[in-house]
Amino acid sequence: MDNRFLLSMVSEWIGVIAVCIIAGTSARFAHKPIGFIYTRREVIIAGSLTAVILLMAFTAYYTGLTHNDSLFKFPEMNQLALAAAALVPFTAAILIRRQPLKSTGLNPLTRSAGLRLSLILALMTVILRGKVYAFLNGVEFDEVLLLLVWLGICLLEETIFRGFIQLRLVWAFKAPVGFLLTAMLFTLWRLPLFLNDPATLAFNLGFTFLQSLVLSYVMLKSGSIFSPAIYRAVSTWLILIN
Repeated sequence: MDNRFLLSMVSEWIGVIAVCIIAGTSARFAHKPIGFIYTRREVIIAGSLTAVILLMAFTAYYTGLTHNDSLFKFPEMNQLALAAAALVPFTAAILIRRQPLKSTGLNPLTRSAGLRLSLILALMTVILRGKVYAFLNGVEFDEVLLLLVWLGICLLEETIFRGFIQLRLVWAFKAPVGFLLTAMLFTLWRLPLFLNDPATLAFNLGFTFLQSLVLSYVMLKSGSIFSPAIYRAVSTWLILIN
């Protein structure tokens, strides 16, 4: 990746943070933080489930399931299948413990504001990438399908990391530490995918860690996983169709 790409992403992240700061001043985006009575237990459960899915991710790598070759139309559909499998233990934990969906970032009280913010961030990203005229000229079917795949990946992964895991870590350790821990775990989750290309490994790890911090902030401000998920999906998609 060249310096121009990195500078464009930093500019994008600064814009995302600025939009979230401005949005945070509006009463529409005001929301109460999700709290947990048994904090230590929540952290232990979140950590244990994270260990399970990290084992799944590395197993998938060593068995070739995260490699670029795929039985599907897009290699990214391997990632979608793995993310769907990873969501299963977290869903089971929520159902068994009878916790509300808002404890995973799917808060009905913040859904509307979260979707509104995600659309603002997506539009801003399209403008910053100079893709407005490209969209006016039309988007190919395969590109639309690829966007849908990435929306699926991001909704699943953000529900796990920015929803289930981050909410508990931020409640236990406060925002800065909770953000850092979530970013570390998310980067570990993506590590098996990056092992396929050792030449860009260091860059991809650093990029993912910084992106995760931005997504954590978006989640904090919106209170809904829709905001980081949709923004990340559109941002990633625009990189791939450049």
